[in-house]
Amino acid sequence: MLTMIVLSGSAFAQSAFEIVPGPCVVPVPDEAEITSDVSCGTFYVPRDRSYPNDDLIGLPFVRASQKREAADPPMFMLSGGPGSSLLTEGIYAVFSDPMLGPLIATRDIFILEELDSKHSVPSLDCTPFHRLPWRAVVEDKTKSDTTNWLRDAIQTCKSDAEADGIDLTKFNSLQMAQDLDAACEAFGYEKIAVYGASYGTLLAQHYARMFGNNLEALILDGAETPTTQNWAENRAIAVDFSIGQLATQCSAEPKCAAEFDLLSLVQEGIDLFQEGPIPTTYVNPKDETETLTFSISKQSFVEFVFERQSGQISVGSLPAILTLLLADGRASLSEGLGPIIGQAALEARDTPAGNLASLMHFTVVCSEDPVNSTEDVKTTPDTSEYASLFSGLVGEQYNTACETLALPELSPDTDEPLRADVPTLILTGQLDARTPAFLADKVEESLPNAQQFVFPSGTHVQIGEFNRCAASLLVKFLADVSNVVSAPCLNELEPVNFVLPDGSLSRD
Repeated sequence: MLTMIVLSGSAFAQSAFEIVPGPCVVPVPDEAEITSDVSCGTFYVPRDRSYPNDDLIGLPFVRASQKREAADPPMFMLSGGPGSSLLTEGIYAVFSDPMLGPLIATRDIFILEELDSKHSVPSLDCTPFHRLPWRAVVEDKTKSDTTNWLRDAIQTCKSDAEADGIDLTKFNSLQMAQDLDAACEAFGYEKIAVYGASYGTLLAQHYARMFGNNLEALILDGAETPTTQNWAENRAIAVDFSIGQLATQCSAEPKCAAEFDLLSLVQEGIDLFQEGPIPTTYVNPKDETETLTFSISKQSFVEFVFERQSGQISVGSLPAILTLLLADGRASLSEGLGPIIGQAALEARDTPAGNLASLMHFTVVCSEDPVNSTEDVKTTPDTSEYASLFSGLVGEQYNTACETLALPELSPDTDEPLRADVPTLILTGQLDARTPAFLADKVEESLPNAQQFVFPSGTHVQIGEFNRCAASLLVKFLADVSNVVSAPCLNELEPVNFVLPDGSLSRD
């Protein structure tokens, strides 16, 4: 059930902290427009630092560089999740000239796969967890069912890991920060700049706290604050803040305002479930003899809205999509949302994996900011039903996972804000529902040399959205980290251009 391969110390590396050149785990696409040299391989770290040359963990890396007489400190890029990977085909587009290509003229860009993430060997993934969407469709689903299924899935993968001699208490953010420092030493880097995306911003702050003397600069893209006490704490407030910002932008656009009331649309969709779940069917397009018959829950609708609210491509079409889904009430919602849920269920059955190493994800979260009670979610008297429902789902999921894993929590000092004079660039999406702007403000408060830039139509993680303005600010920042970054490109950015019911855009 657990996706992993354990390497012995003599299989590919003779000792821990050894660099073994090799092919890229994700080959450079033929169409990639990059002018830098790309080298790859694996960096080996010990599974347990108390026994450094027993079982080793292989962390693949990608380095983009150019031949030059001298170089500035490299920039290491840390992924989100935790447990996700930056090693995708899309990363090579980030190395192109419209994005971070100009940076490579003066410094290397280095991506080291984080401990036990997707391409790490082992990778602490959990197949039963990825299959849960399929099980939810083919079996009668109640809240207690899904909670029990999640508990069983996590317990199965935990037991498999323990049977293979894996001590999950060794897999946490502090261990990953040590891996990063070991890689810097092995590659001969005296100082580095660190870019973190989403959870990677939290890991970057841990690194700064532990190894600040080695740090030239921080770039925090979708910043999370270490002061968060549990993973679900800010979810309700974040969701309401983000969708409120989106609704405000729609109201400010005359054409969008004439067509949509976004907050009312979301509530209208929730109200359709007052009569109970909505029955639907879905025919497998690859096998028309297979028909799925299931019910759409209120929670599934809420998750759908959140996913569309969170993505740069989908956020501008959310009001129009909701209008179509709700046009004929429960019937149109069944017709529109059923195929989306059905297709996701088939994918979970046939290819039960994703870009997230799920056991690693829950292990890191539950040692860092465990959800010990579903009551831990912060709400206000004005919290919407939508936000309450979504945060309740998150709280229930992580409470179940953390109870099952039963891991010791990191020391309380890891929840202190990072207080350092390191030059820091903070990139924030005004519409970010995962790491909202008010969290970035908290991070900035304790960093006197921080500069924050907010992108009006940005959702979660600006470099991941291929935001060229954000990329240009990052390049300017690292050109001289002691200077204030000028940002004329921000003046050229506009709020969301919303899709209207007829397919035109609100600013056409």
